[in-house]
Amino acid sequence: NRRPYATTPLTAEEKTALLEAARPFSEARVKIVEDQEKLKLLGQALSANEIVMFENPLLYRLFFKEIVWTEEEEQNKKAGLFIKTLELKPPQEAMMKIFRYWPIMKIFNALGLARMIAEDNARIYSSSALMGAIIIEERDENFITAGRVMERLWLRATEMKLGFHLITGVMFLRQRLQAREKTGFLKKHQNLIEKAYQDIASIFEARDGLAALVFRVGKSDGPSARSSRLPAKMIEGGA
Repeated sequence: NRRPYATTPLTAEEKTALLEAARPFSEARVKIVEDQEKLKLLGQALSANEIVMFENPLLYRLFFKEIVWTEEEEQNKKAGLFIKTLELKPPQEAMMKIFRYWPIMKIFNALGLARMIAEDNARIYSSSALMGAIIIEERDENFITAGRVMERLWLRATEMKLGFHLITGVMFLRQRLQAREKTGFLKKHQNLIEKAYQDIASIFEARDGLAALVFRVGKSDGPSARSSRLPAKMIEGGA
């Protein structure tokens, strides 16, 4: 649910129920932040992803390749990112159709468009009751555990009729750089990703672990649309 959320704090019972969902997994722990000033700083750090994504031609093309533009196309493909799930205002949605052409996007980026998008998203990210991070020791198998914890948190939030939004861009980009896969990344973007991650880790006090996933939670209207997913049996069958 990518809508803005109410900043009204969750009740103690809601927070306890949310955190209890992660308790069975000793390899991961969940830390939450509720202070509104810290949430603003987290929103700014997390939105560094949008600057990199819209200024990097490879990531830009990957993003737009995944967008599904109409409900009819969404029903036929049942895959990709349905445009309505991005919760864009009508003028923003119309502009997205123009920005899908890289030469046009490149011109607008010279005028600061990527940073304007990031600023707008930072405000949405920080409009939350709380943000949380799943902290793990950096071993490959622990990322599986982080995913399992995330699923349980998401299901518990949904059960309590709370909005839940997983935000992973900065963490995943930083993992790529840590693996020394820097091809295609400008130095300024490498520095931006590293600074953003360090800000996130500092706010969540993840000194002795890795912030693998970040999410936000809050009261909100339901999402305007949903992206389809393939049936589990098709995935298991390798289809």
